[in-house]
Parts: sequence; structure tokens; C-alpha cells
Amino acid sequence: MKAEEIEKVEKIGYCAKGDLYHILTKGGYSVIALNAGHGNYIPVAKAGHPAIARHIAEKLDKTVKWQGGLFKSQNYVDKMYAVVDKESIPKTHLIVAEHAAMVVGKMATQEMATVEDRLEHKMQMMNHVWTSLKHFKMAGLDSNEAHIRYNEFRKHSDALPELDYPIDPEKLEKSWKEQNPNKE
Repeated sequence: MKAEEIEKVEKIGYCAKGDLYHILTKGGYSVIALNAGHGNYIPVAKAGHPAIARHIAEKLDKTVKWQGGLFKSQNYVDKMYAVVDKESIPKTHLIVAEHAAMVVGKMATQEMATVEDRLEHKMQMMNHVWTSLKHFKMAGLDSNEAHIRYNEFRKHSDALPELDYPIDPEKLEKSWKEQNPNKE
């Protein structure tokens, strides 16, 4: 991560490996990182929203302790979605893409009784996969990075208390297409 991409850095906690910092990029991306000295940071977790980055950091390192008010006593859904800008900007597309990937992860654990139900379930999952990858690309990620991020967030479905999207993905896509008429 280059210095010119960083909007702000603040210490937010610690773990067994050292102090943890929240790095907010100018594009609105959140990174939880260890301080490696000399202005360098080692990413521990990253996401389009601090609440998701925090959750990932907690899953990867059970010694994480948060300090201050950044993450305390706030409902996950409120924290993640209440301040989301509804317009077509990279951060909004990242949140929709991450949410869709977590929906797929949650749906993958569900059992269906009949063949018809299983088929319908698989079709719904494929729709969420497509939504996730499409919005990662609308956020500016290339295909390879989109697949990596999709697979990363699919594993964190337990952070998702409900399946409803915070933003209508279709309206967001329409807004993106209006802003980017020459892109697919």
C-alpha cells in the first residue's frame, strides 16, 4: 500500500503479535494491520467496511483486543450498512460484493430436502456469486483479484446475520452503467 493511497491511520487495538492499526484508504477500503516499523504495515485483515475487517481479524487471531470506541457496542448490521453511501462508488460496490460472497458462504451450509429445492437453491447461489464478482469488478478489481476476494469473503459467512442486501445490487449496477457507458 502506497502512502498516497492512505487517508488515515489510527491505533485501534493489539494482539499477541503487536499493536493493531486501522488504515482507511482514500477509496474507503479498511485494512487492519500490524505496525512493521518505519511506516510499514503488515495487513491482517481487509474489507470494504471496518466491521468486516474487524471480524476477519478476530477470526484469524484469537488474541485480538480492541481499544477505544471504534468497534464497541454497535450492532453489526447498523455498523456495516447505516453509513453506506448508496451511490455508485468503489466502496459501495465492495460492500455489495462482500455481502454477496458471504451470502453464498451461508447458503452453502444449508440443506435442501428435494431435488427441485436443491436445484433452485443452487441457482440462487449462482446468482449471488455473479453479483459478488460483478460488483468486485465495478469497484475496480481485475478478474483475478475479484475471485480471490470472493473466496476470502465467502469463508466469513458467519459474520452475516441476515441475507438481505444493504443496497439494491440492481439499482447500484444501473447507476454504475450510467456513469460508465463504455464499460461492460
